[in-house]
Amino acid sequence: MLQLDSLTLRVGTRVLIDQQTLRTPHRARIGLIGHNGAGKSSLLRLIRGELSADSGHFGLAGKPVIASMAQETPALECSALDHLLDTNREFRELEKRMAEAPDDANLHTRFNDIEGWSQPAKAAELLAGLGFSQDRQAQPVSALSGGWRMRLNLARALFQASELLLLDEPTNHLDIDAITWLEKVLARYPGTLVLVAHDRAFLDSVCSHVLALDDQQLKLYTGGYSEFERQRAAEIERQSAEQAKTDRKRAHLQSFVDRFKAKASKAKQAQSRVKAMEKLVVSAAVRSRSPLNFNIPSSDKLSTPLVAGSDLTLGYPGADIVSGAHLSLNPGDRVGLLGVNGAGKSTLVKTLVGKLKPKSGTLHPGQNTKMGYFAQEQLDTLRADSVPLAELVRIAPTTRELELRNFLGGWGFGADRIDQPITALSGGERARLALSLIAWQKPNLLILDEPTNHLDLDARAALAEALVEFPGALLLVSHDRHLLETTCDQLWSLRGGTLSVWTHALEDWVDDSPRQGSPSATSDNSQKEQRRNRAAQRTQLAPLRKALKSAEGEMEKLQVQLKRIDQSQAEPGYFTDTPLAQQTEDGQARARLLDALDDAEMVWLEASEALEDAS
Repeated sequence: MLQLDSLTLRVGTRVLIDQQTLRTPHRARIGLIGHNGAGKSSLLRLIRGELSADSGHFGLAGKPVIASMAQETPALECSALDHLLDTNREFRELEKRMAEAPDDANLHTRFNDIEGWSQPAKAAELLAGLGFSQDRQAQPVSALSGGWRMRLNLARALFQASELLLLDEPTNHLDIDAITWLEKVLARYPGTLVLVAHDRAFLDSVCSHVLALDDQQLKLYTGGYSEFERQRAAEIERQSAEQAKTDRKRAHLQSFVDRFKAKASKAKQAQSRVKAMEKLVVSAAVRSRSPLNFNIPSSDKLSTPLVAGSDLTLGYPGADIVSGAHLSLNPGDRVGLLGVNGAGKSTLVKTLVGKLKPKSGTLHPGQNTKMGYFAQEQLDTLRADSVPLAELVRIAPTTRELELRNFLGGWGFGADRIDQPITALSGGERARLALSLIAWQKPNLLILDEPTNHLDLDARAALAEALVEFPGALLLVSHDRHLLETTCDQLWSLRGGTLSVWTHALEDWVDDSPRQGSPSATSDNSQKEQRRNRAAQRTQLAPLRKALKSAEGEMEKLQVQLKRIDQSQAEPGYFTDTPLAQQTEDGQARARLLDALDDAEMVWLEASEALEDAS
């Protein structure tokens, strides 16, 4: 589909792509990756015909119809639903002509051919999948926030009939449910897809190929992002100059994986985190070439709990968002907070950090609790007329400048960026700077609300490594599933105004609480069918879950009995003072318990595998 022949692309005096020749397969789903500023968006502009090659040739096989995700939306007074329908020009033209000539049979025939009667329902269902309630679909575009306008731009790109679909950061502003829905939609897209994204789980799910733009070079890899990392790691490890550095990095990360494995239960949630952490080890070879090396130290003084809340009602005057919440965050806790947009995640976070007061209930931070809080509004607290070094000097005025420069260097602010005006920094650089300022202050409780929105894949990997190594407690709100699985070993769920512990794997979490409004009859029927399917599945899986719970109970009981015998045998003088008959009886009892434990573990494993397969 994409055809590059000795292509060179510049923006101003800067070379983004240098003498590259490449062919991509027809109908491939291509993830375009690269560092912030590498030239990904410029390459998309080249594909759209908005830029021209400086030398060489660029072409598209077959002159495909292109649909692309706009980055800005005019403040229109038409509704969101109408703005989406406007993308189907033939539908709108036929509507107009049929209103003028209602008896024209040819117009009606053509309208039927393009399934015109179903277009409004299809458009409403598409918007519902992206989280638009019926009320929001009817709102004027001018009344939508920036995040909802970006979702509408995504919907317009998906609604158009196209053969080549270009998406730039489509998962920004989407919650996990909407991302999962989008993955399924893109899996069914019949044409060629080129997308820029920094969500590795999304790239793994959607992409058949990865196109990496690095150091002015383009290289196409087969598979999703994890497969790209494996292939790229193998390439780098073949370069002997990098080998020692790579081995040290991998060994360091592997120690964290091994430590977690040693204490992790057999629960699916724990095993998901082990797998996610192992991906960090694989990507260490790729990361070894990166200048990013985030470090988040923690305060030594601790309180237990760091923060606790009882019977909390949270929200705003006239609106209760969360009710009856009980929570506690203790040293070492690593919690991921799940919930659709609007469920109350940010309300809960802002209450915990003191930006909002609970409407009722009690909330107590510990005496030695030192919170580090990141949210998107933190970027606005950076002084526009300042530079990164000055921002760190402001909170560490007595520290030597060399130490400050070294610290910021690990966050990607080398000699060429550390004195750049903040107005000249990209969104990703501002996010890194805000995070670095939090890290410098050594929090023992990190509360991060969507920290990766502006970060590229390299920065996300560096943040994941830093959070794995962070010795304090963590509460994380993120739509980046890889980051959640890598860094969190507990999950909390917010749905329907209720906060609860989610004991299953992240991949099993879907919010089924009713959303405001009903986008369409089609959507209503679809939701009812989904609820019926989930109910049927719960009925089908109930015996397996019962067997699993029974086996877990039996294993715990046997382990208690084994521990009792082991503690008895560990007592000084047991083997000299205990009668031989009693020692024999204890040994036989221990052997029976071990056999029974093996049997119970086998039942647990069989039930667990059957439940996982059935799910």
